[in-house]
Amino acid sequence: MDYKKSVAGYVSPDQTERIRQLNEGLYMSSAPNSWSSTQPTVHSQSELKEVREYAESKGIKLYHRKAFSGDTELLKSEIDMVHMLSEDFGITDPITIGWKPMSEEDFAETSANHQQIWFNELVLRSRQITEANLSSDNVLATNSADGIAAHEMGHIISGKIRNGKSGLDIYKVTVYNVSGKRVTDDEAIALLIEKVSIYSSFLTVKSNGTVAYHEIIPEMVSVNYTNPNNYSKEFVRLLKEACEL
Repeated sequence: MDYKKSVAGYVSPDQTERIRQLNEGLYMSSAPNSWSSTQPTVHSQSELKEVREYAESKGIKLYHRKAFSGDTELLKSEIDMVHMLSEDFGITDPITIGWKPMSEEDFAETSANHQQIWFNELVLRSRQITEANLSSDNVLATNSADGIAAHEMGHIISGKIRNGKSGLDIYKVTVYNVSGKRVTDDEAIALLIEKVSIYSSFLTVKSNGTVAYHEIIPEMVSVNYTNPNNYSKEFVRLLKEACEL
């Protein structure tokens, strides 16, 4: 095992197929989302202008090539979350929020350049339905619709880390600082599954065998900004240190 290859660990090639199966099982075990009762809303030009200006007042751009057809108050709530986290982490790069058709199982995604957050257009139609879908399988860390924006901002924040720490590194220190217990990588992942979410343990294996847990930071951020606890607060404090804030 070559620990120099990644701070997140290393997995030999013969283990990667098993990991792929485990990750696929995570999704296959999820209850399917149901959006059948959501309906698009046709907004007036003045309504669209008002929400666009609201976003601009928070330093956020809205996608404009496809008219917004969801709940404007829900969209404003997501805008508020993006703005709050941008302020807290000193993010000055412009962020665009958009919406588009996605798989019914997807809630949102962040662009590779960390400049756009795209929501499944169905997610933004009804807070009640979205939160019912979030609650249906408890795979994610929070059942709050606002946690979706927080999660995606976690991906953007991950790109601001300056000291080379991974989400797993930060979580292990978090556990020690809060509980006084030192944990191994495997013990930390088990705690994440038990205390945070199944999705926080989702891993990616690169062609060279490097393992990365890209969902730890987003999931911990979503917890801290929707239903904080001592662990999430300490994690975010350490995350800010890692971003040299």
